[in-house]
Amino acid sequence: MSMPAYLIKSNARPSLFAYPPDIQETKEKEVKAVPTAQLSITRKTQQRQEKKKVNAEKKDSMQIDTPTTERKDVDDKMDEEKKDDEEKKEEEKEEEKPEPEFELLSNPARVTRSQLKHITFDVDSRYIPVTESVHGIVLLKDTKPGEAEDIIKGGVPTLGSQEEEGDEPEPPEAFEFVG
Repeated sequence: MSMPAYLIKSNARPSLFAYPPDIQETKEKEVKAVPTAQLSITRKTQQRQEKKKVNAEKKDSMQIDTPTTERKDVDDKMDEEKKDDEEKKEEEKEEEKPEPEFELLSNPARVTRSQLKHITFDVDSRYIPVTESVHGIVLLKDTKPGEAEDIIKGGVPTLGSQEEEGDEPEPPEAFEFVG
């Protein structure tokens, strides 16, 4: 069995008839430390205590201390997360490229029935199908018979190639079914 190498043009986007993506195992995301929730009552009591401390220190040293840095830490974490999200969005925009309007196929067996209405043979003018149908066996007419042909050899896989893949397990031992 042999076949000349030729190209088929599919006038559809490549993603429309592409193989489905491989299934990838979902990796567990690392959980970032989330700030603990505080009740409004607890926060109010802490603020009152802080004010009392500040007022007491004002009287003692006449200096104002800055409030606790807990809120600053939370705000800093939120700012960092926003920056990370923005960077990810920018990277995704850079990766997106316009998809071509057509695709050249070298394997005619790859064409599906739903893709047949998008197929044309105008890419390689050397081989033209004898009939307009692309179902089943396709007979090609060679328009340039004087040139050298590029032949793809096909056939049934041999036993030698199966042995190279790995050892076959032994058949199970004989048994008698009682039941």
